[in-house]
Amino acid sequence: MLVSASPRAFLENHCYDCHDNDAQKGGVDFTTLGDDLSSPATFHLWERVHDRLASGEMPPPDKAHPSAEAKTAFLGELSHRLSETHAAQKGTVLRRLNQLEYENTLNDMFGTTLKLAELLPDDGRSGEFDTVGEALSLSMVQLQGYLEAADLVIDGAIAKTVEQSELKTITASYKGTNEGDKFIGKVWKELPDGAIARFNDGGYPTGMIRSANVRERGRYRVRVTGYAYQNDEPITAMIAGTSFARGSTQPVYTYHTFFPGEAQTVKFETIIDKNYMMLIEPYGLFMKQHQREEVDSHNGPGLAIRSVEITGPLADSFPSQGHHLIFNGINRVEIQPHNPKDKLKSWYKPKFKITGETDIAPALQRLATRAFRRPTNAEDVVPYVDLFKNEVSGGSSAEESLRTAASAILCAPEFLYFQEPPGLLDNHALASRLSYFLTRSLPDNQLLAAAREDTLASTIRTHTERLLSSKHTKRFITDFTDAWLDLREVNFTNPDDKLFPEYDRYLQWSMLEETRAFFHHLIEANLPVTNLIRSEFAFLNERLAKHYQIDDIQGAHLRKVQLPSGSPPRRPSLARRHLESHRQWQ
Repeated sequence: MLVSASPRAFLENHCYDCHDNDAQKGGVDFTTLGDDLSSPATFHLWERVHDRLASGEMPPPDKAHPSAEAKTAFLGELSHRLSETHAAQKGTVLRRLNQLEYENTLNDMFGTTLKLAELLPDDGRSGEFDTVGEALSLSMVQLQGYLEAADLVIDGAIAKTVEQSELKTITASYKGTNEGDKFIGKVWKELPDGAIARFNDGGYPTGMIRSANVRERGRYRVRVTGYAYQNDEPITAMIAGTSFARGSTQPVYTYHTFFPGEAQTVKFETIIDKNYMMLIEPYGLFMKQHQREEVDSHNGPGLAIRSVEITGPLADSFPSQGHHLIFNGINRVEIQPHNPKDKLKSWYKPKFKITGETDIAPALQRLATRAFRRPTNAEDVVPYVDLFKNEVSGGSSAEESLRTAASAILCAPEFLYFQEPPGLLDNHALASRLSYFLTRSLPDNQLLAAAREDTLASTIRTHTERLLSSKHTKRFITDFTDAWLDLREVNFTNPDDKLFPEYDRYLQWSMLEETRAFFHHLIEANLPVTNLIRSEFAFLNERLAKHYQIDDIQGAHLRKVQLPSGSPPRRPSLARRHLESHRQWQ
């Protein structure tokens, strides 16, 4: 693409006085400026000319200015040429959803809590970020994983009962089980109020409560009641999950500080995996071997746990939003058993079927519109309607055929990839970009409404602030800091336990939470980037305060702390200190 004669004539009339071979102000000589915009250097200089003139920076105030008409004509012509050249030269790689975006999207669409990312191969990275199109390839193995994940999420979302089951509450303690009772009076002490006091941090026996065991993965409400025993100071405990499954992890749900006196209850909601039990470990307690023989008369500090309650699985609605997404407008009924009394039996599981002459196209179009993150029409879903009809013709039931067609939509390129037309992003592409950046998932109804009504561009700041305050902000904070600071690899850089016994699990958890809390605060308070190098505050809890030698901080929760004047931690951000601490230990 060549620059036409008109922009060149404009430069000769208005710019050569300062930017010719003799003057060359700012080191710029327009007499040698080429016309071939395919040259990156030439394109860059013409782009600078456009931007300086458009911003009013040039010509300078003390020089003659072109007329408004001449300026507008010049900028319009040059902008057109620059845009055409850029469009012809740029090569954008289609970007697919990475593992976590895929998992978040399906769970948010269907109201499930499934672990789908583990079904897929690891994502490629570019500069440690797994959101770069060039690094995100697609293989047959990955496509097979998508098919399996789609079937799982559809099956998990579809109602399997006529009425919602009542929430189940598990009430458990260390007492009352064979595993727990054998330690009471030996290493654990039973208190008058029924609580069991433990005096050791880790080791055997662990703080696992076998009866606090869930049988179905889901979101649960947890209540742990306890207090600090025989101690004037509070005692912090790790509340985590544990399983007997080989290779299973121990996810930390929270750290909580229990105070002496009346029993306190910590309440939280978390996702718990199938067959996971509750694990509670007090921090910083140690009872010598000979003291265990006299545990009932032991007067050292302990953590008393009275009970654990787990309620769930919790659901936002019944049937799930995924069930409604698929079956609204379709007559799905229970198949009645031959013997009606079977419905009263504990083993009875309802079966369902789709009845009547149902037009399946509206349901598939509704699902495609949500999955593709843009409006769809009847033509868009013709392949999926045909797939449904072929499955029915082959002998599959209407419901089985509908599931197959729905799975195909969830494996379509329009779902797996960001669909972005050439040129400026349209409203729906912009909504997807913004949502996946800040929530790591598909656009919500408010974003989609703004895209549909063509108001997104004018309200994008409002939506950005709204998304940064949403319940999914933690996803963005975690994913971004994991990639930016490589926090996801923290377990692979642990210092040697014998050389650095002070580096414990509580400190590691606190460091990660500190870094994320600090970064979140920078965004939330709109603070300058200089805080990453030099900051007057930190986010600390008792463990970090001890590590950084700062006094008078109690409790496991992180809070913003103004640092003392002249203190060593003044200069870096917490994220930087976290990395420096690791480097010192490696």
